[in-house]
Amino acid sequence: MYLDDLFLAFTNGSAFSPTDALPHNRRARGLVLLQAATSMLMVVLVARRAKNILK
Repeated sequence: MYLDDLFLAFTNGSAFSPTDALPHNRRARGLVLLQAATSMLMVVLVARRAKNILK
């Protein structure tokens, strides 16, 4: 139950994962959650790198 709530909150808050087609089982939800978190991390890292280059 907790993973379902976390998945819903994270996907709606980040929009780096499919919010219109939800996975049906817990493993798929966990993998989509991991992919969305990785995508957010990559965007943050690229933005930080660009900021440091432009200084």
